[in-house]
Amino acid sequence: MKNQKEIVAESVDETSHLLNCEEGQTKRVENKIFESEHDRSRRNLTKTLSICFTLAIFISYSVSFVRPPVKLKEQKHHLYEKKGHHDHTIPSLLSIRKRKDGTYANSAKNKLYERMKVSDFVLEGLDVGTHGTESRLLKKHAKDTVVQLAVIDTDGPSLSLSADPIVGVAFHDQLQVSWSGGTGEHAIEINDHDVLAMYCPANESDPRKFRDAATIKEARATTQWVLQEKVDLDTLIIEAFPIVREETCEFRLYTRETITADDIESYVGISAEEQERSYRFTLAAATGAFTLKDAMYAPTSLHLAFAHDQSEMVAHFNTGAEGTPIVRYGTSKKHLTSIATGSSTTYTASDLCQAPANLEEPGKFTHPGQLHSVTMKGLEPDTKYHYMVGIQSEKSNQMLWSDIQQFQTAPVVGSSEEPFSYVVYADQGGPGYGMSKGADRVTRRMITEMKENNIRSVHHFGDLSYSNGAAHMWDTWSDMVSKFAATIPLMIGVGNHEYDHTDGGGAGRDPSGVTTPWGYLPEWGNFGTDSRGECGIPVSNRFVMPQSEGSNGVYWYSFDYGTVHTVMISSEHDMSQGSEQYAWLENDLKNVDRTVTPWVIVESHRPLYNSADVPDNNRVGIAMRDQIEDLMYETDVDLVLSGHYHAYLRTCDGLYKSQCNNGGPMHITVGSAGAELDTVGLYDQEWTSFYSREWGYGRITVANETALHWEFVADENGLVRDELWIMKES
Repeated sequence: MKNQKEIVAESVDETSHLLNCEEGQTKRVENKIFESEHDRSRRNLTKTLSICFTLAIFISYSVSFVRPPVKLKEQKHHLYEKKGHHDHTIPSLLSIRKRKDGTYANSAKNKLYERMKVSDFVLEGLDVGTHGTESRLLKKHAKDTVVQLAVIDTDGPSLSLSADPIVGVAFHDQLQVSWSGGTGEHAIEINDHDVLAMYCPANESDPRKFRDAATIKEARATTQWVLQEKVDLDTLIIEAFPIVREETCEFRLYTRETITADDIESYVGISAEEQERSYRFTLAAATGAFTLKDAMYAPTSLHLAFAHDQSEMVAHFNTGAEGTPIVRYGTSKKHLTSIATGSSTTYTASDLCQAPANLEEPGKFTHPGQLHSVTMKGLEPDTKYHYMVGIQSEKSNQMLWSDIQQFQTAPVVGSSEEPFSYVVYADQGGPGYGMSKGADRVTRRMITEMKENNIRSVHHFGDLSYSNGAAHMWDTWSDMVSKFAATIPLMIGVGNHEYDHTDGGGAGRDPSGVTTPWGYLPEWGNFGTDSRGECGIPVSNRFVMPQSEGSNGVYWYSFDYGTVHTVMISSEHDMSQGSEQYAWLENDLKNVDRTVTPWVIVESHRPLYNSADVPDNNRVGIAMRDQIEDLMYETDVDLVLSGHYHAYLRTCDGLYKSQCNNGGPMHITVGSAGAELDTVGLYDQEWTSFYSREWGYGRITVANETALHWEFVADENGLVRDELWIMKES
């Protein structure tokens, strides 16, 4: 007989996250389908029946109440593009902004990058890449001019930095780059279309191999955005210098002129179309080389993960230089007496499957440096530890350690003495994603959750960085989430933007073990090129997840925490009967000891059930139900969590074969961690209970073996928008 569960749902009104009702009182509340601010005009109203009980009442009494499904009127708004996915803007390395609306210049589709790739460069007389006080700029048809770094006081054009070029610029430092056309007879006019570009290393001789570039108009717009003032300063303010694993960098200023018909004869090997898009960029000034402080040895992107063994914890971090990764740890911050060493890996452009990810050009591939993982062993359960990481390199006699961090180990498996909470979500992206920095806000909320609710981990089931082939976004996103993931484990799954590809995965390149060049492309699916050629290689090298017999890296695995057995599956791989993933999933679910871990929760990037009006995604959901719904029904899975749709949706409980109260699990989509929100309407499905179009995350509190509390929390203000209790018979 299937385990009987009882659900009490509380849909929370927009003006208050607490229902003001007495114990046992039933209250009908009119609730809104919450939407983003820019989409308030498309609200849907639903009525829900809510019952308020305290935890004590839930544990002491048997409640026989299941929330009926709420019918949502079908909305007919515009759909996604053909494939149903958003066209994500990828911020550039220096987070350059556009003047017109403050949005980021798109690193993935950057017209300036493309023009500079096919244009002519005049570089006569410049000794690039030396330190500024020694650098000499020989302007064409002009006398020698010394480039100054501290002040602008030259006869001709110049650039200056707000940092000491010898001491160097550290990651996250604010940096100002200022320009002047000069004041003497060799002065020039600096126009909006002229270009400021950064080169790392500083002695890069190919002008087309810049790390980032902006027009003067974009540079000024970026500064205006940082200062929140409409002032036309001759300065680019870089709010936080990015992770660049080189020892030196240099900024160069180019003037731009349009190529005339008389010039075209000199362009050998360039097509007529490229000629029309070409300019002549003449080097006018350079800062000279400035040092990047500790760029090769400083540990970055520190994040933790649970291991299969409960007495272990995995620390991941990155460096520029090679070396033996080391973690020092202990229960006292002053006595980190235990030492563990680990392994390192990396990848190159040739390891990736398709363009644009495997193109070594601006806005595409950059070398990730060294990716380290170290397992700390012999840990006591439910105990606080302190640790720091670093590498021992043959090229350096000194260890450069990270700041000392802390974490708390998992309780004994099956232990239910104390309630615990954790957070779940999908579809985040790096800083600046969405209309108002949803990813940033979710990250800040995780820090608050650690302090206020003592959350023990974060589960992110797919669409992590949305790098889409722009390699720097992996560093940007990892750096962002390390603010909490260095303290609480970050357990990840794989989504379409990490894995999906259509070529290049054969000959052992696909890290998931798929032998065909195209990954997983069923006829009914919309599995295309959403990874933009990454084909799972970056995520597989950057994360180590718990492994057991039949599991597959970051793609499918399971782990226990307290009374919960979590199963991460890959919706981007074959799950049909006879597949490797199905065989593993069946074995895993059928061998869960429910006396130890009574709660079983499955996490997948794509949902089996979602009523958003996106036909090709709906077909995928139906196919997934055909593949694994019966198995989850037979093994009494309690809850299925997913993302992919950029909104929050909760189904009725007991959902099986599209029927509520039919013995299946509840399905919740929480793809609202920062990516651009959906704008589509909903199909009128009986099983849709609650929908919210806003950024936020799920918070799960496991009270004991029979009571689990679910909440959807808005990231803007931390208010609970939707909540319910799932109760089991003891």
